[in-house]
Amino acid sequence: MKRTPGLYVTPQKGGIIKRNLVTNKGETVLDETTIGAELIWYAELDYNTYVDSLIKIEDLAEKTEDDGDPENYGTVYLNTLDELLTEANELVYDIEAAYPTLGSLLRFDLLDHTPKDDGTAMYVYNAKSAICEQIAEPVHFYIQLREVLEDLSLGIPLDFEDKYANLAQGSFAQSYTFTNTLEMEYHFRSTKNYFQFLLMNYLNSDPNVARCHCCGQYFIPKTRKSTLYCDRVMKDGKTCKEIAPAIIHKNAVDADPVLKVYDRTKHKMYKRYERAYYSLDQLPKGISFEKYLEWREPVAEARTKYLKGELTAEEALKIIEVKD
Repeated sequence: MKRTPGLYVTPQKGGIIKRNLVTNKGETVLDETTIGAELIWYAELDYNTYVDSLIKIEDLAEKTEDDGDPENYGTVYLNTLDELLTEANELVYDIEAAYPTLGSLLRFDLLDHTPKDDGTAMYVYNAKSAICEQIAEPVHFYIQLREVLEDLSLGIPLDFEDKYANLAQGSFAQSYTFTNTLEMEYHFRSTKNYFQFLLMNYLNSDPNVARCHCCGQYFIPKTRKSTLYCDRVMKDGKTCKEIAPAIIHKNAVDADPVLKVYDRTKHKMYKRYERAYYSLDQLPKGISFEKYLEWREPVAEARTKYLKGELTAEEALKIIEVKD
């Protein structure tokens, strides 16, 4: 029987997941992976180019209707909407080429939420809003996932009453197959739903996450013992663990002024991002996800360079600290 397009996920013992991607072109069996590895992979993606496209799409969305000149108020510019649709399609094609699963999920999400053209001005409004919202959603979840992993790596209890309240509940399409055993299968047509499902399952398994004190990336230690460095290859074929003795490591956050400022400032900037994201009107000092990512990327790099001894405390603080 032909299956509905989407990503089909079957959880296995030990956190392993089997995945089948069904598109109009057919069905592809993806490599097995683990829930933890998939989450870490997504959290370490570079979203800069994606955000650039999203900003362009949002700018075009604003220009599809005239709300400035009283004489042209409510005028719809279909040529601008066509540009927006072209830009969105090109983004999906680019993502599909680089990351087929993510690109397909984004395409499914847009197909499921973008209304059909009924020839009215409301179509323009609803279509542009839906496209911007669905393309922005993976970025918002990406930001939250990194916050979750950071809290886990620092041993901070996750706050599902406030900070992560929107992650506390969800629903996923479920089916089953039976041969000699019963296998539960989940069907996804959304990036956020897929990774939120993985995250909830991961949090339910007493997760163990660390952040490498050399490269600054997240990883899953092989044991419960405190592990400071990951096995990623850094340079000259050597891993972080191998070059670790040569770097300057600031171990105690509570005793290091740079890491204290980093943690305090990161919390402040995340709260400002939340103010803008969860409010219909941008509240005072609220910042967009574009501004949050624009701040976070160089700051995360400065923290890593500081830990490696490539920046002095004074140099790092100039990049990290936000005093307003």
